[in-house]
Amino acid sequence: DQRSEEQLECLSLSYCELIYNTIFFKSVATGGNVSSALALAGQNACYQTLISNQGCIFLLGVHTLYEIHLRDWSERIDYYIENGRNQYEQALELAYSMLVGKAKGLTGLPIDPIKRRQCILDRMVSLLHSYLKYSLNY
Repeated sequence: DQRSEEQLECLSLSYCELIYNTIFFKSVATGGNVSSALALAGQNACYQTLISNQGCIFLLGVHTLYEIHLRDWSERIDYYIENGRNQYEQALELAYSMLVGKAKGLTGLPIDPIKRRQCILDRMVSLLHSYLKYSLNY
């Protein structure tokens, strides 16, 4: 959250298998004689594999290029419903906490409190309609 400088979510990027350049750390030119600290840095340093542009971070992995961006308020709600999760209760709880001002990380919502409240209420009504359809078809 930008205002409180609090970390709201942490993702493991180990699956990306970032490319790192170890030739500088292995000292190929001098026969590979390097300190243990430099050798350890060579195993973990990932230079030129990360770049940011317009709110997105691009990571260069061994097999592909990854794009990561911050979820806006609506995407955070959608996370609970998408991909077969169907966790409507958690989605509604998050939307309600946004409505009463307890949630953090409200990127994308209007600054004006009246417009903000209306956006959240519209989203909650949409969630309730989706939940009813899901419940009646289940």
